[in-house]
Amino acid sequence: MSATDRAWSLGGSRWSVLGVLALIGAAVSVIGGMWLEAALFFAAAFGLAVVARRTARR
Repeated sequence: MSATDRAWSLGGSRWSVLGVLALIGAAVSVIGGMWLEAALFFAAAFGLAVVARRTARR
């Protein structure tokens, strides 16, 4: 795998970063009173956490 391939692949740490960003989006949505968006962000954060754990085991 070349350096450019590695840069474009989503490694385990990138899934974790995306999960944190989803949690931040959920928090902002809750503060703004946008409950549907907050629920979607929380679901995305949960899904990303599952993916991060699975990729970390490989």
